[in-house]
Amino acid sequence: MSKSLKIRPFEFIRKSNVKNLISFLQHERPQTIALVLSYADSDQASMVISELPKEKRIKVVEAIARMESASPEAIKVVEDSLKKRFDSILTTDVTTIGGIDYIADVMNHMDRANEKYIFDELGKNDEELAETIRKKMFVFEDIVSMDNRSIQRFIRECDVKDIVYALKGSDEKIKELVFSNVSSRMAESIQSDLEITVNVRLRDVEEAQQRIVGVIRRLEEAGELIIVKSGKDEIIA
Repeated sequence: MSKSLKIRPFEFIRKSNVKNLISFLQHERPQTIALVLSYADSDQASMVISELPKEKRIKVVEAIARMESASPEAIKVVEDSLKKRFDSILTTDVTTIGGIDYIADVMNHMDRANEKYIFDELGKNDEELAETIRKKMFVFEDIVSMDNRSIQRFIRECDVKDIVYALKGSDEKIKELVFSNVSSRMAESIQSDLEITVNVRLRDVEEAQQRIVGVIRRLEEAGELIIVKSGKDEIIA
């Protein structure tokens, strides 16, 4: 997300305790929350959205996704209304904020239960928008689009228990992909654990998958592997 300001607005947000931030923002209008969260770190924004009342969650996600630009004057009005001021002077340029890429990043940090709820509800209002956001995200099932070297890299960083739990809720294609990228000894161990691991809660499966996605995203940010999101990125050999 590009910023055309000398200093990003709402600097206090990135330094704020998330609990205080939730308390501070929860009674604001969805459009105001969306503007403020567009300048937050995506993990902070995810936590704030998760704690909002259900109806407001959808409105905030939709507002961020539809947001394209805001004038410095409009931003300043919101800053003043929230009684937060900056020492620096905003430039006269319009700055790009929010948008599909940003809300997709926010949703990538969301827990699976909230992610499902938001997409289900957003889909009722605007199925096309929900699908556009989803296509920009990387979810556990997207490991099928990764190359073998990248798969081997993230597996080395993951807890074996997480891999077992994640595979309990996966289709055969993903299981085969994992097994083909580990040693035969590790494959046998995982298969054995899968057979004896029973009565697993869906929540535990989803949390394990989310932790693995977290590892993948961290390694991608470090440039140690490549993930392809819905054909958006072209890989040149």
